[in-house]
Amino acid sequence: MKITLCGSVTFLDEMNKMTQELLEIGFSEVLLPVGFGGNERKHKAELTVEEDGQRKIEHNLIEKHYIKILNSDCVLIVNYTKNGVENYIGGNTLLEIGFAFVNKKPIYLLNPIPSIHYAPEILGMQPTILNGDIYKLKKLVDQYA
Repeated sequence: MKITLCGSVTFLDEMNKMTQELLEIGFSEVLLPVGFGGNERKHKAELTVEEDGQRKIEHNLIEKHYIKILNSDCVLIVNYTKNGVENYIGGNTLLEIGFAFVNKKPIYLLNPIPSIHYAPEILGMQPTILNGDIYKLKKLVDQYA
């Protein structure tokens, strides 16, 4: 089984650490967002909105991640605290949840849905909330083994 990780690129260090655990659980492949090659939080913080948008255009990041979602069996939304928002889910991640939903991919949230104005939309896509425990995904992997 393949899993795609979605979330803010500022969480990429955490996603990289999580990759080994997911492989140990039994996933055959873990697909990650494209980062900056290290020190993601610093790089992301230094970009203006326009520069961040331009980076997404130049590297076709939204479509590339969409293709990863299509080629996976499920998605895991990695949502930690960012900019003072607990369990942060930003605009790009909301898109990715939507991509998974319309393509009938199971959606797992590492942490609960944040208190944001588009929480009803996330709730409407029926994610399974893991409450920080990725090992709950082992049951999913075992189902398909």
